[in-house]
Amino acid sequence: MIYRYARPYAQALMGAAGSLDVAQASRDELAAFAAAMRAVPRLGRMASNPGVPPATKRAVVDEIAEMLEAGDLTRRLLRLLLDNYRLVHLPAILEAINELLDRARGVVSATVTAAEELDADQQARLQGALERLSGAEVRLEARVDPSLIGGFVAQFGSYRYDASVRGQLAALESRLTEGNPG
Repeated sequence: MIYRYARPYAQALMGAAGSLDVAQASRDELAAFAAAMRAVPRLGRMASNPGVPPATKRAVVDEIAEMLEAGDLTRRLLRLLLDNYRLVHLPAILEAINELLDRARGVVSATVTAAEELDADQQARLQGALERLSGAEVRLEARVDPSLIGGFVAQFGSYRYDASVRGQLAALESRLTEGNPG
């Protein structure tokens, strides 16, 4: 879920980057920082603790950014997030950055939920079909939901294609009940 405050930080990064390549590089550096925060949970607690002096927090964030060889743009955004007590929300901000990068590159995110795990060939065929349908590059996320019984459900943007047995049964039930006067 992208929180309403995540998007302005993502937009600020995109605007300050000046190019998609610089924005992508900064996004990758931020992802590495987020991975460090997951690996060391005390880092997130320290960043949001008002009892830790701001200078100490900045020194820790700067040291980690230095170890990760983060660029100036990434370091400035990390400090801004730290100063605004938003560093713990870096995953949501990364999600917003990804969304803006995808939009700028014409990439559409799609989710395909299938009754069984899809193999690589099935995923590639579905991705190709969705790309032809959307006219854009598709980033496919595959999920499994055995309650579909068989088939799959594809969703991207406002488009939803239900080719599942569960969906077909629901459509059949709807048609039968509409035709039933009682």
